[in-house]
Amino acid sequence: MNTSPEDSARERAELKDFEEHPKAAERGKFTVTVAVAFVLVPATVAGLGWFLYDSGSVSELTSTEADQEETSSTQTHQDVDPITPEGTVADPGSGLSYELPGEHWQRLGDDEVPHGYSSYAVHGSVDDPEAIIATGAETLGMVEPLSTAGLRLAVDSLNEAVPDTDLPEMKALEESRIDGHPVFEAATSSGEEGEPYSRFLLVELTDDHGAFVLGFTTGEDEAISTDIDAALDSIRTL
Repeated sequence: MNTSPEDSARERAELKDFEEHPKAAERGKFTVTVAVAFVLVPATVAGLGWFLYDSGSVSELTSTEADQEETSSTQTHQDVDPITPEGTVADPGSGLSYELPGEHWQRLGDDEVPHGYSSYAVHGSVDDPEAIIATGAETLGMVEPLSTAGLRLAVDSLNEAVPDTDLPEMKALEESRIDGHPVFEAATSSGEEGEPYSRFLLVELTDDHGAFVLGFTTGEDEAISTDIDAALDSIRTL
């Protein structure tokens, strides 16, 4: 069949449109996809940024509050002094502590402690006590044996505490240990009933530093002598 020139031209135009239509559709799809991407990507980034910022803020705030609570708890714990049981004499000056043996004993205030001691407890009247227990620090000679230094200090301490008094002789007792530290002890012999009693204890804390406890009666009450023994038997290091 013969085709006129006009029909041929029309067919060629339709074929051209058909071939170009898919490309136009693809260009339209691409344009829409790019537009959506430009809208969604910034929104997603903004949302993710808000989430990270918000989470970081909460985490930082929570961490700060926790640190403050922990610091407050630590400070509170440090500001509170260790509780000393009632009836315990804890003497940082000497590094020792002991139990007061009865209700008739009382510890003097720091401003009332005589020179040469770091704590002082009396039985009965403060002005005229029936017995005394005193603690203090002592420098030790590195060459002198503990037993030699201890006996000398025991005699000197008792003579200074009760001057011009005829006291029974102080005799060394067996050496022992308190909390791992070497200890020298001396006491007066029991002697006759009603005789004044005294007991001395020296703890070697380091090679050149020690702490002592001196307990003695000024009367003749045997029960108070038992109190002194009980107090010195309870000695501990701080």
